[in-house]
This record gives sequence, C-alpha cells and structure tokens, in this order.
Amino acid sequence: MTDLCQRLDWDSDFFGFNIGRANVNQLTAETLTQIETWCAEQPVDCLYFLADSADRQTAWLAQQGGFIYVDNRVVLTAKLTGPPPQPTAIRLSRPEDLPVLREIARTGHRDSRFYFDPVIPDNRCDDLFVTWIERSMAGAIADAVLVALVDEQPVGYSALQIAQTPEGRRAKLTLIAIGEQARGQGLGSSLVQGTLRWFWERDFRTVEVVTQGRNVGAQRLYTRQGFVPTATGSWYHRWSTAVLARQRKLG
Repeated sequence: MTDLCQRLDWDSDFFGFNIGRANVNQLTAETLTQIETWCAEQPVDCLYFLADSADRQTAWLAQQGGFIYVDNRVVLTAKLTGPPPQPTAIRLSRPEDLPVLREIARTGHRDSRFYFDPVIPDNRCDDLFVTWIERSMAGAIADAVLVALVDEQPVGYSALQIAQTPEGRRAKLTLIAIGEQARGQGLGSSLVQGTLRWFWERDFRTVEVVTQGRNVGAQRLYTRQGFVPTATGSWYHRWSTAVLARQRKLG
C-alpha cells in the first residue's frame, strides 16, 4: 500500500489541497480499492493518476472510480546524429529577464492539464507556471533557461533539464513559451534548435519533451525539429467527495 501512492508535498502546499499521486499506470479492481482506501486514510483531497492509454480496463475503472480525465500526455524524442544549427536571437537567460518571462508564463501554458481541472482556479494555474519559470531561472528545477529575442528584448523561453534517472542522465526540454505578440515568427523553432544545440554541446544525443495531446501546435513544432512520438499516457485527477461538494455549492 505504501508504494502504491505517495503524498506530493510541494503540490499540496502550492494548491492548498492535500494532493497525492498513484505510482501505478494500470488499474485492477483490487488496486482501485487499495487506492480508494489510501486516499481515505491520508486523507487526500486530490490524487493524480497517469494511466496507460492502451489499457481498456484502466480507462473504464478510472471512470467508475471517480477519476476526472484532464489530459493526454505525449512524449516526443529527438535522436541527434549531428550538431544542430546554432540559431540567432537566442541566448542564455539573465536575471533581469525574469519580469518579462513571468508575464509570458502567466498566459503561455493554457493547454496544461491543470487548466482543464474544474476544481483548480485558472489564476492559480497561471501562478503555477510563473513559479515554474522562477524556479527554473533559480536553477532549482532546470539546468539552463534560453530566451528568444526580438530587438534585443526577451519574448520567449525554453527551460532545459538534465534529469538523473535509474537509467542514467536524460536531457529534457521541460517548458517552452513564446509571448503572444511574438508568435508566428519562427521563434519557437529557434528555441527548440537552441535547446538541441545546448544539449549536443554537453554530449547528449537523445532529447525528450512532453506535451499535451490537445496541443497540436506544439506537436507540429517538435516534429519539424526531428522529434517523434514515443509514448502516450492519460492524466486523471480524483477529487474527494467533500471537495466536489464544496465546488458544487460555489457554482
């Protein structure tokens, strides 16, 4: 039971709910019962569950168990066979860029699963991505942040992470956004190229990015730069009946 689920302290503190995550990606009647028991005993207000999209029983049991579908997770991977081009108008971020990057983050990630959860207010989702870019700039959850420039002013960013996993170090593009006024100028492609170049120079030959199934624009951007889909999953959130009852009263 202990390994089946875990409490997420950071998410709990940030959103103001007791939040946990299931550590399995498939459900059986038995594991669903164990998860429900764990949530009641903690108690947990919301449980994140990343499900195996290909397992029919899991999808059915998740719905029967009160899980709300919020996202389709798409993993894309690029295999680098030569040095990527060095794009112009891309540089490493500087501390003075942060105010602009905060404003881009506030509106730049509306396809995220959190915005599709009816319990979490949109303004709190905005704050989540502002906090994400702040922590990335501080080096807490990213190893570098690149910025795209127009007239020497930052108009977009990408956050890069070297993740330590049981299989070894992995290169990840964790966050990318372009400000609304600067979209349609090819800056997203330049940021991805800059990201690949940064990892190439550090001897990584495989780079991973995760996006949403609903974010077709991002998927097109990545596939144009050589990424291919390698995995999918379905995100569900399971809220307690008490939280859902309060939500209904609030309208």
